[in-house]
Amino acid sequence: MSHWSCTALLLGVVMVSLAACGSSEQAGKAAEANGPSKVDLYFVGRGTAYNIDAAAFAQLAQTKATDSAVRDLAMRISQTDSSIDRQLAALAQTEGLSVPSSMDEQHQARFAQLQSMNGPAFNRAWLDEALPDQTMAIQTFQAEADAGKYPPLHDLAQQSLPALLENLQATQQLAMSR
Repeated sequence: MSHWSCTALLLGVVMVSLAACGSSEQAGKAAEANGPSKVDLYFVGRGTAYNIDAAAFAQLAQTKATDSAVRDLAMRISQTDSSIDRQLAALAQTEGLSVPSSMDEQHQARFAQLQSMNGPAFNRAWLDEALPDQTMAIQTFQAEADAGKYPPLHDLAQQSLPALLENLQATQQLAMSR
C-alpha cells in the first residue's frame, strides 16, 4: 500500500468516525429495550473474531519480531484489543450472545505462515498482515458506531474507534519506514 493510499484511507476513516459521533438518544433508548439489532449482532461476532485474531498475531510478534519497534507496536495492539475484547465479551455474555472462540481457518493458515518466518521477513509479513486486519476492524467498529441500535454496543464501538485508529496509523507509519 503506497504512502498516499494509506494516508487517504486513514483520513477517510477519521472523517467518517467524526461524522458518526452524533447519535439519537431516543432511538438508543428504544433499541436498548428491544435488545441488539442485526447490526449489533454482526458487530459482536466480527469484533470478537478480530480481537481473537489480533491477540494471537500480536502475541506472536512480541516473541518473534526482531525489530523492537514491531514488538512495541504488537504490545500496544495487544493491550488495546485485550481491553476491547474484555468489554465486548462482558456485553455479549450479558445478552446471552454466542461469540467465536478461535481463529477462522483463513487466519489460522496465515498465522501458520507467519510462524514459519524469521527475522526481517517476519517483521515485514506481520506488518503486511496487520494493516488489512486493522482496517477491517475499524470498518466493523465504524458500522456499529454508525448504525448500531443497542446503546452499550454502540457506545463501546464509538469509544474504541480512536484507539483503533491510532494503532492503524502507527502500523502504517512503521510499515512505510521499513
